Amino acid sequence: MKMQFKNSWFRRSSCPTQSAEACLLLGAQKPSTAANCPIDLQKAAQYLVFVRIKSLTNFVFFLTAVFLVGCGCKTLNFSRQTNANLSTQTIRPGTVWPDDRGRHIQAHGAGILKLGDTFYLFGEDRTQTNDPEKRYVACYSSHDLSHWHFCRQVVQLADPEHIGTGWVLERPKVYYNASKRKFVMYAHLDDNIYSMARVAVLECDQVDGDYHYLKSLRPLGHESRDLGQFVDDDGTPYLLSEDRPNGFRIYQLSEDYLSIAKDVCLVPEHLEGLALVHYGGLYYVVGSHLTGWDANPNVYATASSLTGPWSAFADIAPPEMKTYGSQSTFLLKVVGTKTTNVVFMADLWEPDTLWDSRYLWMPLRIGDGKLWLPKPCDWKINIGTGEFTLIKTIPSGNKTPVRTEANQ
Repeated sequence: MKMQFKNSWFRRSSCPTQSAEACLLLGAQKPSTAANCPIDLQKAAQYLVFVRIKSLTNFVFFLTAVFLVGCGCKTLNFSRQTNANLSTQTIRPGTVWPDDRGRHIQAHGAGILKLGDTFYLFGEDRTQTNDPEKRYVACYSSHDLSHWHFCRQVVQLADPEHIGTGWVLERPKVYYNASKRKFVMYAHLDDNIYSMARVAVLECDQVDGDYHYLKSLRPLGHESRDLGQFVDDDGTPYLLSEDRPNGFRIYQLSEDYLSIAKDVCLVPEHLEGLALVHYGGLYYVVGSHLTGWDANPNVYATASSLTGPWSAFADIAPPEMKTYGSQSTFLLKVVGTKTTNVVFMADLWEPDTLWDSRYLWMPLRIGDGKLWLPKPCDWKINIGTGEFTLIKTIPSGNKTPVRTEANQ
């Protein structure tokens, strides 16, 4: 730090004749140059005191930082790019979404776990430079759903069961078992032709730690491909699972969260990209038709109980728009002091360049048994109050919307 200070001083100054302070600095290294300077001893002494105080302050700050890190205060971040002190940022569907490192967020097929006032985002990490023999899950944290801090790759998994080339680990979802103080991850595990149809179970002691592979299973013997996650208002955890021959199922997890306790409901609708939320006394489930990477009109149904009966499925957006090129992955309920809203989270898949796949997050129009996805546009949300603001835009294709000037 000292050398940087001196170098910057000399770049700004034309010493030896501009100031006594500059000459004093020179005097420590170049007496012949400093001798030509008219030094004011009083000013020089004052300057030395200033430098020593500044150096002492920096030293104390450094010791404090070392102490905090040593004590395990991992959540502190002295960078100017922390979530806590950044101004409100607009969420822009379809655009590159940078994390606090300036890199596009890698959280595809994602889910969110909220702990206290922090949202943790988990998703497939498709970074282009990843080891092709491994599968990765990234974790990010945020206080406002706009600014995301990259925690780490919480899964860096080699083939766990000798599955073979092209094996699959998709749609990771993380639950917190408060009684056991454990974090449990479920993910779709498969081979390259999707014939295994199993669920991978991983576990960790901390939310952003290294998740350890425990086992894979077929829930109560049924096939399982795309997964969805739901935790009811009373804290009961559920797993949504596509059972290709029969439709999709809603399972309740066991007390330790490591297995299936019971099959709550079979919904005979062939859907994937499953997501569920409880809002206004009704359960809303959203899913995507089985069209591979290609977008299709996502649909929803409602029920007063998870056991059903479920209503007929209806479109969440104009069917010709094919959900604006996206596929559902999660429904996030934001409960504020003034209102409660639900955010639709979806992927804009780019199968040839998966690392460049974008996201479509939008607040839903929901209530009284109706659910509707507005046209993608820029928007902001106040996490404290639960209120959101739409900024009118005109969608341009499946990606970057074209912004207009009006707010709504």
